Amino acid sequence: MENEKKEIDLLDLLKSFGLWLFSIGKECIKGLGWLARFVYQQKYIVFSFAILGVLFGLYQAKDKIYSAEIDLKLKSHDAFFYKNLIDPMHNQCLYGDFNSISKLLNLSLEDASKIVDIQSFYYVDVLCDDTPDKIDYENTYNPQDTNNTIVKDMVRMQVCCKDTSLYNRIKQSFLDYFSHNEQIMKENQLKHSQLSEKIKAVENEIVILDSFRKKEYFHKKDDISVKMDKALFVSEKETKLYHNDILNLENNRQAYIWEQKIFDNCAYFASEFKINPRPVNYWVKSIVKYGVFFTILGIFVGLLWVYRKKIYAYLNQEL
Repeated sequence: MENEKKEIDLLDLLKSFGLWLFSIGKECIKGLGWLARFVYQQKYIVFSFAILGVLFGLYQAKDKIYSAEIDLKLKSHDAFFYKNLIDPMHNQCLYGDFNSISKLLNLSLEDASKIVDIQSFYYVDVLCDDTPDKIDYENTYNPQDTNNTIVKDMVRMQVCCKDTSLYNRIKQSFLDYFSHNEQIMKENQLKHSQLSEKIKAVENEIVILDSFRKKEYFHKKDDISVKMDKALFVSEKETKLYHNDILNLENNRQAYIWEQKIFDNCAYFASEFKINPRPVNYWVKSIVKYGVFFTILGIFVGLLWVYRKKIYAYLNQEL
C-alpha cells in the first residue's frame, strides 16, 4: 500500500507540473495575442518608430567602421602590465576624448578622431602547457581560478577605425607609447648601465688576453697567474688558445652591444593587423539592431499614449 501511495503521489506531481506548464503557455499565448492586438491598434506609432530605427541604422552604417586585431609580444613585464596601459584608451574612445588619444599615440587630432575603439584581451592557457588556447574576449578571466592561467608574454589587441590606412601608421605609435612609459624608461636606463659595465669588463679582458698572446712563452708557470674581472685567472698556455678566448669574448661583447641597442623595444608586434573585411556597422546588422530597438521604444510610447489619462490621474493623486 505504501509503494502504491508513493506512485500515486509521483503521478499527481507530474500531472500538476504538466498543468502548470500548460497554464504558463496559455498565458504566454494570451500575452502575445494582446501585444499583437495592441501593436495593430497603435500601428501608426509603432511603425513610425520602426521606420525611424531603419533610417537611423542606415545613417550609422554610412561611415564604415572596420575592426582589426594583432598580437603584441612582450619582452619586459607581463600581460597584466600592458593591459593596464591599453585599457584607459578604451575608456577615452568610449567617451570621445580624442585629445588624450592624440597625445598618447602622438597622432594628429584628425587621425585620432578616426579611432573608434582600442581594447586588449588575455590569451588563456586552458591546458596549462604554456601555449595559448583561446582569447578571453568576454574578459571573464579570474586570477583566483587556478584551472585557467593567462599567457604572460602575449596580448591580443583589437582596434576599430574608420580608415583602414590608419592601421599602418598606428603600429609604431603604440610601440612608442609603450616604450615611453615612465617605469619602462627607468628600467631601460638601469639595463643600459648594466650592459655598459659588462661591455667595459669584456673589453678589459680582451686587452689583457691580447697582451699575453703577444708573448712567445712564459718563463715561470707559477709567476704568471693574473687575476682578472669576474674571477677569471690566466696561466701559461699556448698562444692559439688565447686567440680562441679573445674570439669568444668578442662574441660576447657584440651580443651585449646588440642587446643594448634593441632593449628599448619593450614589446613588438608579431604580425601585421588582420583587418576584418566586413565592417563592424554592416548595414544589415545596423538596420536590425536599431530597427528592433526603435520598435520596442514605439510600443512603450504607445503604452504611454493609451494609458496617458490613468498615468496623469495617478501622478496627481495626493500622497
